[in-house]
Amino acid sequence: MIINNMEVDFKITRPKDAAAFEKALEKLAENEIELKQDRKKQDLSTMISNMITMFQEFLKNATGVDILKDCEDLELAQEVYYQFCRDVESQKKKLLPPYSVARIK
Repeated sequence: MIINNMEVDFKITRPKDAAAFEKALEKLAENEIELKQDRKKQDLSTMISNMITMFQEFLKNATGVDILKDCEDLELAQEVYYQFCRDVESQKKKLLPPYSVARIK
């Protein structure tokens, strides 16, 4: 798949990629909780930086590639994250077509 103009070898249909994706989602959920708790203690620039790091770590943990390396724009980081999620969702839809013995016969 192409994410942020980078070729990334990721397929949710491969068990190792699916496992990495699930683990990355768990870590993302933990990081999001921490960000919400720290939100009142931080200034805006620190919060934005931490959010970029959260998306960067998620994508790196899921794919093994630092897709957001040197990213300093939260809007870009969010869009790359959402693009990745849309691509994974598209792969999952192809993975789970309706199989039926009646259709095969």
